[in-house]
Amino acid sequence: MVDSPRQAGYSTSPNGLFADQADDSNNLNRPVSMPEFRYVARELTGKQVEGTLSAANDREALSTLSSRGVFPISVTLAETAKAHQANK
Repeated sequence: MVDSPRQAGYSTSPNGLFADQADDSNNLNRPVSMPEFRYVARELTGKQVEGTLSAANDREALSTLSSRGVFPISVTLAETAKAHQANK
C-alpha cells in the first residue's frame, strides 16, 4: 500500500506541489500584481478627491472607495495598467 505521493515515485517541490505543477509557466511562484485604478470621488463634506488604488477589478475598486466613506464619481483603469495590458 502507498501512503504518500513520494512513496508512489512522484517528486514534489519545496512548496508541496508535484514537479509537473511547479513549472514556472503557470506563474504559481510569482507575486500577482493588481491593476491600478484612477478615481474621482466626493467626501461627505462635498469635497472632491482624486487618486489611485490597486484592486482586482473595477467593482472591487468601487467597493474599496465606498468602504473609505467616499462616493465614487468615476473609476477608470490607470494608463500604466492599460499600457501593460496592451503589451500582453
